[in-house]
Amino acid sequence: MSYSVRRIILLLVACVAFFPHNTALSPDIMECRNLVTAREIAAGECTWLVPTMNAELRLEKPPLPTWIAAAVERIAPNSLAMQRIPPALAAMLWTLFLYLFVKRLTDEKTAFVAALAFLTCYQVVLMGRTATWDVYCHAFMTAAIYYLYKLFHDPEPSRSPWRDALLAGLFLGLSFLSKGPVSFFALLLPCVIALWVVYPARLKGKLLPALCVLLIALVVGGWWYLYLVTLHPADLASVFHKETGAWVNRNVRPWWYYWRFWVESGVWAPFVLMGLAVPYWRKRMAQPKAYHFVWLFLVLQLVLLSCMPEKKFRYLLPMMFPMAMLAALVLMHFSHGAKWPRLLLRYTVGVCIVVELIVLPLIGRVMTGDQARTLALLSADERVEDIPFRHPASEELRIEGVYNARRTIQSVDLSRQDDLHQALPCVLLLHAQTADSVLATLPADIRRERIGLYDDNHHAASDMHYSPVMLHVAYLLRNSTAETPISPTQRGISDNE
Repeated sequence: MSYSVRRIILLLVACVAFFPHNTALSPDIMECRNLVTAREIAAGECTWLVPTMNAELRLEKPPLPTWIAAAVERIAPNSLAMQRIPPALAAMLWTLFLYLFVKRLTDEKTAFVAALAFLTCYQVVLMGRTATWDVYCHAFMTAAIYYLYKLFHDPEPSRSPWRDALLAGLFLGLSFLSKGPVSFFALLLPCVIALWVVYPARLKGKLLPALCVLLIALVVGGWWYLYLVTLHPADLASVFHKETGAWVNRNVRPWWYYWRFWVESGVWAPFVLMGLAVPYWRKRMAQPKAYHFVWLFLVLQLVLLSCMPEKKFRYLLPMMFPMAMLAALVLMHFSHGAKWPRLLLRYTVGVCIVVELIVLPLIGRVMTGDQARTLALLSADERVEDIPFRHPASEELRIEGVYNARRTIQSVDLSRQDDLHQALPCVLLLHAQTADSVLATLPADIRRERIGLYDDNHHAASDMHYSPVMLHVAYLLRNSTAETPISPTQRGISDNE
């Protein structure tokens, strides 16, 4: 198979992995947060530099992916399919630089196998189809690692060290502007340590390019934070304490929680496990330096991620990089004199293509509940077009509901009658479980009329992830002196819904 054919295959597999049926899966909570913030930027409800989420400051995440989503929102409002195209392109960028990096360390065939293994990892495909922050920061960081390797570690002196320095600094800055220090900790640090241990750094005459990398990274990645420190220091300090507190207090798991990290590589898990057997491979691997590098890279990642008190399996996404490379090295070892590794690779890629082209829509229907009566239906009703949505301050409001409503849903303290009267007229969204008891506390001079029942769950009612707090009853509230409210017949909606 020629070099050109391999590149075409990678391009086709990447396109199939990230683009077809990209709305089959409903947005999760992280995606909804990003898209709600992007929508408010695009609508002019907040500035691009100081974003909000449901009319509240949203400084927890750096803004680059949100700016991209806001630009898409300007072009194609409320289009989930369009919003998921930029992260798909970012995932393709990640695959490209993984391929280029592995090719530098090994050879073109190994890089090809590593890229195919990467494109068939469940986590990579899922995040490449989701408009969140993770795929951006790791894609940019992998690009930065590639140029840093060319600049400091490549046996062949770089023909354009200043260009490599410029691009390395740019991608480092873009990664930081996408998700702060996450990829620096989970991807750059273990990779750089492994590179310095296995591949001697060539620092002679590289001081100025290194300073260039650092300066550009600081400027590109830090200007937004400098802006906030200058104009919004109190808000930024509050967010910093909140986020650092979350790292040690939220989703805390024991240090061994990631013991089954290898399972995240999917069908390649047996090869990843085999690749960890250093005593066996030390003298058998055809490319020992590349093997020692990727083994150390993977172990350091696991140790660093395990040291963090807050743990989620989606945080293992950057480990797909070294795991794909390790699986490729093992497959290439077995492919000498045997046909089954190539057949396994072909069948795995073929199955993934079938799943993404044919089975994925079916999976989406099974995993997703009835989406016919989300708050999007209420928001699209012309009769409440100019009436603000509210929810009781005492009740939890999930961001998925705000996303579906396509407008802000501000809270109102129902115990303060003056605040409630000032909010009228409004559409009040109540949890279905407590709606009757809440209505009984409203002042008698407020007219209330039931509009309907709305369910914003992305799971079927029988699913363990189904949340009752996302089941709302909507009431139209008006002052008693207001015009006669809309009747159920005029609305075309039965009060018995």
